Amino acid sequence: MTSIPTLALNGEAILLKNMRVTVSQQFQDKDQSGQTSATTKSEQGAKGKELRISGEIPFKNPEILKRIFELASATDADGKRMKYRVAHEVARAVNFREATFSGMLDAP
Repeated sequence: MTSIPTLALNGEAILLKNMRVTVSQQFQDKDQSGQTSATTKSEQGAKGKELRISGEIPFKNPEILKRIFELASATDADGKRMKYRVAHEVARAVNFREATFSGMLDAP
C-alpha cells in the first residue's frame, strides 16, 4: 500500500486509503417556551468537537484493521478509555489535540 500517513494517534500512523476526515461541533440550546421568559431558547454551551474518520483498508493488510480495533479498545491504568494525541491537518486547523474513540467503529 502506497499511502502517505496523514493521521497519527500518539505518533502512530494510521494508514487508510481514500481517507475522509470530518470535524463537527454541537451547540446545545434549551427550549424555554412555556417559561415566564421573553426568550424561546437559552444557550447551554458548546459541546466537544468530534472528528470522524473513514477510509479503506486493503484485504492484504488485516493487521491495520486489527491495530485500529486494539487502539479503540485500549484503556488506561484506571480502566478509562485511552486518550490519544491526534495529528492531522484538519484537527490542527480547529485546535483538536486529544481524542478518545466513541460512538461506533465498524468494518463493513
